[in-house]
Amino acid sequence: MSDGVHLVHLCSISDWLEARSSGVLEPESLTQQGFVHLSERTQVHIPANLLYRDHSDLVLLSIDPQRVGGEIVWEDGDPPSDDGTQFPHLYDSLPTSAVVGVERYEMDDSGRYPQLN
Repeated sequence: MSDGVHLVHLCSISDWLEARSSGVLEPESLTQQGFVHLSERTQVHIPANLLYRDHSDLVLLSIDPQRVGGEIVWEDGDPPSDDGTQFPHLYDSLPTSAVVGVERYEMDDSGRYPQLN
């Protein structure tokens, strides 16, 4: 679990630009599952490779958990991992004021999203 370090959220460049205009990011997962998927930086490759292999326009948003305003709950992934890895889920929309950094997240030469430090 996060020890005060920033969390991250993956989204398309177009979704990020739209969120900047509105001041809030409300991904499909918020409507469909009731939360915004977040990750620690070192684990973001897991959902990226499961859910975004067909995307080439991803950005990684660095999130300050103290600025989100909503509840962040650590829960099992879907599917749950054998080692008990949990992911942070934000049960609210993500205000763009909580985003403290944005960077491209690209696949490596093997066609997979790399694990980050």
